Amino acid sequence: MNRIQPDRFQSLSEEVERVLLGACLRFPENVQVILDRLDSEDFSSPRNREIFSAIKTLYQRNAPIDLLSVPNELKTQEKEILPSEVVEIADGFINGLDLDYHINRLKTYSKRRRLEAILRNALFKIKDSSLEYPEVEGNLLREIAAMVNDGSVFKADQLHLPTFSEIYDLNIKVEWTVDKLIPKNAVTVLHGKGGIRKTWLLMQLGSSVADGKPFCGLSTIKENVYYIDFENPMAVMCDRVRALGRSSVTLWHLSHNPPPPRLDNVPKWETYKCLTPGLIIFDSLRAAHFLDENSSKDMTTIMSRLKELREVGHTVIALLHAPKADERTYKGSTALIDQADHALGFERVRQVGADTAVDAEDEDGLPFRLGHIQKTRFTPFKMYLKFYLEKGFSLAPDPEQKILEKMRQVLLKHYRDFGSPTQTKFVDIVKPEVNVSREKIIDFIKKGDGAFWHPLNEKKFNRIIYTPVFYEDDGCR
Repeated sequence: MNRIQPDRFQSLSEEVERVLLGACLRFPENVQVILDRLDSEDFSSPRNREIFSAIKTLYQRNAPIDLLSVPNELKTQEKEILPSEVVEIADGFINGLDLDYHINRLKTYSKRRRLEAILRNALFKIKDSSLEYPEVEGNLLREIAAMVNDGSVFKADQLHLPTFSEIYDLNIKVEWTVDKLIPKNAVTVLHGKGGIRKTWLLMQLGSSVADGKPFCGLSTIKENVYYIDFENPMAVMCDRVRALGRSSVTLWHLSHNPPPPRLDNVPKWETYKCLTPGLIIFDSLRAAHFLDENSSKDMTTIMSRLKELREVGHTVIALLHAPKADERTYKGSTALIDQADHALGFERVRQVGADTAVDAEDEDGLPFRLGHIQKTRFTPFKMYLKFYLEKGFSLAPDPEQKILEKMRQVLLKHYRDFGSPTQTKFVDIVKPEVNVSREKIIDFIKKGDGAFWHPLNEKKFNRIIYTPVFYEDDGCR
């Protein structure tokens, strides 16, 4: 078995150290990222450690970090490092290198050195007859655990925690990967019963995002899309891709070599962090790990890893299965919903506008409800879809929309001839045209507010009048 010799290991560590120092010197915007994850102790070379400490000192003073300030700071600290050595490190940096990769490498080298020191110390103590073995064992385990967890707690001046006032001034707002449906940089879980075409739905949604095209009438933000498939045969995926058409979605299938890492595989699951930020779809979450889906502890671990993907810039959708007895819930621990940012349900309903799932034998002609269910940190939303084998999902036609448009046309004619009617008059003029009860017409008037007409409160006369919404093909007002 090949082993890295100690001197070669030291050389590799120093090489990575110089890369990261060069990144700080050439591009100061990298400094915070590197300081957040590395300490001086991570640098094996004393000279590299001193340069890193000088950069850290300048950063904490909000001073410029460049080829003039760093040598000056080293001189102030009475370090015997020439300015030419700092310049050499900066000149050796190659732009475009993966900083995250090099930071992880240096942390690995640093932990290896610390582990060697811990084991050397433990070996020395084992040979000390004055010490009891359980005490030596306990100290060894605690030291290793501390090293695995990066050693020590943060100091207060390392935290850089913002106040609410500072957060108030941040230029951050909620964005939508799919407008009103899939929040960007969030963890969304979608559940529905088996065979309801959840995979087809997410493949179509992913294709829309990857190509920057609307999804069933909803606008999207174009970004990389990774479809991580642990369940479907490749032949099935091929058939569905041909039905949906070409798109820029990247498929990582079980048949690929290597297959996608499961979320309980440490450390391979972190491969997902190395992907260019985008939308990651896990089909399904249950198949993406070998843990107990009914264990709150296990599922909290899995959901925490999805949140880690969120924090490195990904938007995550995890597909859940629903039990046959109740498709409005899901299989597994409550942690799956509790730890999610946004939960969507996908189910068949009797008609557009309904919220109650149906469990009929012949469901083929019924629409689908896709919308928030049980939990969301965002604005609740729902939509209704129809499935067509030759093209996938489209918006389901809504009979009520036809009635509302007919009412708008009647209101438009009345407005042009007589002006804005009151609610009572509005009901009177549309009733012969829509053939429903007055109570139902009043319900329709409320539903159409803002979309088909605008209510105006005339306080002087203690009444509400209605003005139609105008479209381009309505002609002159």
